[in-house]
Amino acid sequence: MNNPFFSVVIPTYNREDLVLGTLKTVLNQSYVNFEVIVVDNGSTDNTLQVLEPFEKKGRIKVIKNKTNLERSKARNMGFKAAKGDFLTLLDSDDFMYQDNLKDAAEFLIKNPSSHFFANRAELVDGEGKSLYKYDFPEEGDQIKLFAKGNFLSCIGVFISKKIYQKHYFNEDPTILGSEDWEYWIRLRSIYNLGKINKINSAILNHPNRSVN
Repeated sequence: MNNPFFSVVIPTYNREDLVLGTLKTVLNQSYVNFEVIVVDNGSTDNTLQVLEPFEKKGRIKVIKNKTNLERSKARNMGFKAAKGDFLTLLDSDDFMYQDNLKDAAEFLIKNPSSHFFANRAELVDGEGKSLYKYDFPEEGDQIKLFAKGNFLSCIGVFISKKIYQKHYFNEDPTILGSEDWEYWIRLRSIYNLGKINKINSAILNHPNRSVN
């Protein structure tokens, strides 16, 4: 797609058993004007073989790294390859609900000056049962709220081309695990965070989550 409105960037590493489920939730979106960029971080399992049929059909673009360059570098590579007016990140073991992109597009119709916004997410088990629903903090000074803790994830957050072509994830390995928090704080120092108060993303709880 030459002029996608959304770019969905998915970094992955050794997710042959999970990435297909993630990918299907993106390709089944009710909103159709988007591209999918998967950045493989040197997977040593069959992740690339699972992705190959979708790549051959032109449904996704796959960037293949020979070694694991970690998440920040992979996301930044996706940023540089993206063409969308807006970009959203998705981990390769998580899900988008069907109206995720549709609701984001409708939010932008109502808020055309927004460059940085997010929807809510929930934690689910392997059967899709909700285990915990994440909420936005109470209204207040957003910078102070971010300083207290990271209430966003790397799914369900949307950034404009103005942002992702200029502001990149910090690739310093000493902040690995908090690189998204640092990024959101940096963005919020410039742009107000808009909110879609609807659960449109799901984090899959499983033993091999990187947070574990």
